[in-house]
Amino acid sequence: MKLKPLLLILLSLALSSSSAPLPNDAAALLHFKSKADLRNQLNFSPKSSSAFCKWKGVECSDSRAIRLIVEDVQLGGVFAPNSLSQLAELRLLSLQNNPLTGPIPDLSGLVNLKAIFLNRNYFSGAVPPSLYRLKTVDLFYNMLAGSIPASLNGLDRLYYLRLDFNRLNGSVPPLNQSSLQIFNVSHNELTGAIPVTPALSRFNSSSFSLNSGLCGEIIKKECRSDRPFFGSPANATAAPQCVV
Repeated sequence: MKLKPLLLILLSLALSSSSAPLPNDAAALLHFKSKADLRNQLNFSPKSSSAFCKWKGVECSDSRAIRLIVEDVQLGGVFAPNSLSQLAELRLLSLQNNPLTGPIPDLSGLVNLKAIFLNRNYFSGAVPPSLYRLKTVDLFYNMLAGSIPASLNGLDRLYYLRLDFNRLNGSVPPLNQSSLQIFNVSHNELTGAIPVTPALSRFNSSSFSLNSGLCGEIIKKECRSDRPFFGSPANATAAPQCVV
């Protein structure tokens, strides 16, 4: 039995539309959902991918995602590599207060990102060093470890930095951005003398509290040098240590 010409045309259109590629930003968001949204809280779907700008938490400009705010929805999975990092026009990313686990992926693809809120999750691993134009970095209350990246010194418009309530170690970097107004690295495992810079000197001891190994003028805790030992020259100088 031969199909009528109109029916053939309609069938051809249906087949071509079903195989049409997803918009790049929609594909990135769906990839993120597939690994992060274990409880199916988000309304992201391939069936509505052409209207991804109407998905919950997504804000667009010129059909590109510029803001993603997904907060307090109990996602429960992981932040997959090469997912949201493909949103090249993204300005703001907030995933706060979701029980997301695992490391924070490389975010170097987000060259337009200005603010990131990943606080109150269960992220582990290191603070990602690939942060470029950020003004706001909130990683408060996670399980991040390792040192505070020296690359933060290069964020010349940094306004807000919260790394408190993590497991960070090493020293406090000599941040000296005149733009820095909110800063907290308390409740970590940081050590050594806090650099006395005009920027860091604006913050009181509460911004550094509960790091038993920190010392210096800013928190009014004396630093000392260990005495020479095992026949070391009398004029040898050891690294400053905090008086406990």
